Amino acid sequence: SQFIQNLESDTNFIGRMQYLNSSGYGMPLGFTYEVGYEIRDVTQYNSNTYKYKQGLSGQRTIDWDIQASSFQDGLIHSHYASLNSIFTPEDVILMAQLFLGNHAKDSNNLFFAVTSSYGVPNLMKVGNPAIFRAFCEKIVGATGEDTVKMAKFINKFELKIDSYDPDLNEKNFLQIIKYEYGAENGLVLYQGNAGCNSWKKRRVDNFGYVSTIPCVTPE
Repeated sequence: SQFIQNLESDTNFIGRMQYLNSSGYGMPLGFTYEVGYEIRDVTQYNSNTYKYKQGLSGQRTIDWDIQASSFQDGLIHSHYASLNSIFTPEDVILMAQLFLGNHAKDSNNLFFAVTSSYGVPNLMKVGNPAIFRAFCEKIVGATGEDTVKMAKFINKFELKIDSYDPDLNEKNFLQIIKYEYGAENGLVLYQGNAGCNSWKKRRVDNFGYVSTIPCVTPE
């Protein structure tokens, strides 16, 4: 999509993603907690548009403290060592809640990205907004607060996505979105390179084979 192409050349976004994708002492993937940015305007970089956040030591979440009247382009964060290579169910739930709560600065392109010690970063974004909205309501309810639906989604997710194999996690993530929720075109997954400046759309077929889909048609 044009939005993804813009991210691939956006030095503000690339710089922050590269920082989150850095390992070693004193760098995000070497921390014992998650760090990230609430991005209010992806095209500009300052403390008001990229709001730095960090989680507590040993926890796999960040308390993003999203302000009621705020709008987001997206959220990006790191998973420190031993955490999953792909998004947690809580990440997906928060994205759904932001969308249903009308926090998306652009409801066609709300996105989340994650880095991990497994290497390749991942990015998920709204594809078809109507399909995405239906998916959101299935996992968090129409108001975004259905705890029973959330618990069901988390359980379904954690049963299938808890591997040290990032390829298997990616495949299971795509299969859950496609087959369990019929939302393949609603929530689109992209795999990035180490430099965080190239993103390929990923799809899973009926045989469980994951492939890259060329971005030639608008989403």
